[in-house]
Amino acid sequence: MKCRNPIMIHYVHDMKRAIGFYAKVFDVQTRFVSSGWTTLDFGAIELALHILYPGSK
Repeated sequence: MKCRNPIMIHYVHDMKRAIGFYAKVFDVQTRFVSSGWTTLDFGAIELALHILYPGSK
């Protein structure tokens, strides 16, 4: 049985800035990109960036 890597979600205010940070600092590739949800391949895990909309906590 093949399982997916675990996904960790990180809420961000600025998607473009967050993608740039993770790509530069950790040298990772994006797997999926949209304005509200982006996934980054860290090998053993997948990091999902989720936009934090104004007024959300």
